[in-house]
Amino acid sequence: MKEKAVFWGASGDLYVEIDVTEEESFRRQEEHLIGGLEISYLQALLSAEVNFPVCGRSEKVQIPRGTSSGDRIRLGGKGFPRFGGGRRGDLILEIEVKMPKKLGKKEEQLLREIAGSKRRVSV
Repeated sequence: MKEKAVFWGASGDLYVEIDVTEEESFRRQEEHLIGGLEISYLQALLSAEVNFPVCGRSEKVQIPRGTSSGDRIRLGGKGFPRFGGGRRGDLILEIEVKMPKKLGKKEEQLLREIAGSKRRVSV
């Protein structure tokens, strides 16, 4: 669409080039954003609500009880808008459950008590 130039400039088309850079915390797959989310073993076992920073905002993510490493949590409509309009893509979080290298004495004692109450687990 050609418009008349303002302030005595030349008429013509305006071309804009946009470079999209990769963000370390997530990657783009068409309109979907895929990111990694590290959670503690307690958050995985007991469920939790965590915040995930994405594009200058923070999304609340509900971690279901019993989540494992490799599970994916999908937040519908939290990705990028589809090209040409329409609904937004999804934010897909790939879960990694972090296990502690060391336990405190009280934490280890409690976990051993729990393990002892389970008939199939020997520690």
